[in-house]
This record gives sequence, C-alpha cells and structure tokens, in this order.
Amino acid sequence: MVRTLVVDGLVSVFTYLPYKIYLLLMYAVPSIPQSLPLLSMYYMDLAFITVSLTNCFSTPIVYCCLNKDFKVSASACIITTNFESMKNYESTPLRHQF
Repeated sequence: MVRTLVVDGLVSVFTYLPYKIYLLLMYAVPSIPQSLPLLSMYYMDLAFITVSLTNCFSTPIVYCCLNKDFKVSASACIITTNFESMKNYESTPLRHQF
C-alpha cells in the first residue's frame, strides 16, 4: 500500500510540476507572454494543461497495477455491471418535471 501511494505521489509531482513551473515563470517574467505570439501561447497552455490532466488518467492505472485489492474490486465492478437493466431506462418516468 505504501508503494502504491509513493508511486502515485511521484506521478502527481511529475504531471503537475511542469504546469506549475510554467505558471510561475509566466508570473515572474512578464515579458515572456508579450514576446510570444498568441497562438504559440495557446499551444503551450494546451500542452501543459494536457500533461497535468494525465494525472487523472494515470492514477487508476497505478492503483490497478500496484494494489491487488483495488484490482480485484475494480474488475468485480466492471464484470458484474448489468447492462440488461439499462435497456428500460428511457421508458422510466421522471420523478421531477422541470
């Protein structure tokens, strides 16, 4: 369990740290955003935000790879999902009419 938390913490640091350094650099040196074209600033923002959001994607993968209890629970959840009960979902009346 400790190994899982350490690896998850390291993944979080490596995914969020570039974006935080980028934001601090933009704040500390105000001439950088003014010297770059707007489109390149947009793509840099997009790249750093995408890297930081990969943390949300990587956390379940880390837990499934390193934590046996989580892997068993997650696979049981996925396998026992009953999609047959969702067929009549559209025909159920709404409780609240807006």
